Amino acid sequence: MSDTATATATLAQFLGIEVSPLTNNIAAALLTVVYVQVVLGAGGVIQARLGADVSRKFIHVMAGAILRDANDEDVRTMSRSSSPSELLYGPLQFTIIMNWLGLFHFMSEEAAIIMAALGFGDGIAPLIGKYCGKHSYRMPLSSKKTLEGSIGGVFLGTIGGAYFFSYMLGIPVLPLQVILTLATIAMVVEGTSFNNCDNILLPVAMLYSLKYVKEMFV
Repeated sequence: MSDTATATATLAQFLGIEVSPLTNNIAAALLTVVYVQVVLGAGGVIQARLGADVSRKFIHVMAGAILRDANDEDVRTMSRSSSPSELLYGPLQFTIIMNWLGLFHFMSEEAAIIMAALGFGDGIAPLIGKYCGKHSYRMPLSSKKTLEGSIGGVFLGTIGGAYFFSYMLGIPVLPLQVILTLATIAMVVEGTSFNNCDNILLPVAMLYSLKYVKEMFV
């Protein structure tokens, strides 16, 4: 079944109506624009009240990123320093990974576990570390992390995200042993990755670990 047919079937099942591929694609495009604008608007409110660190992670989890000029409100919302050049690191890497998943791993186990680790786990970890972190550590060539962020964010976020995205994508949930092992790998990779490279290293680790971890338990 093609990606378009799958998306159409999913929308028809969700709404309880039959729609053509063209109608499905138009509706998806319009909903995407509305969703991104809502997320960016909410991010601006969060930035004003809680600061740029929180707003950029909110957008990281909810929508990824786009590139705009330095005076644009969205740039200030998505970066720590309000500099467009900062968007060439984590936000751009995140967006590239999400596009790659949509093109080559649409509605798959790989997509679910990568979105769980990168979108939920890595996105939530800095917030938990900022507000709850009491035990910090720093690996060579890596930025400062906290145990609370690594465990409560990356590990537990990956587990919760795996169930959430599997449900949203309509695919079978991986066995618990597989999810726990992959969440542990995600936690280690995120905690030891080079500065500004975790958005690339984390998906690569999840992609190549999934096959071998499944062979261990399935």
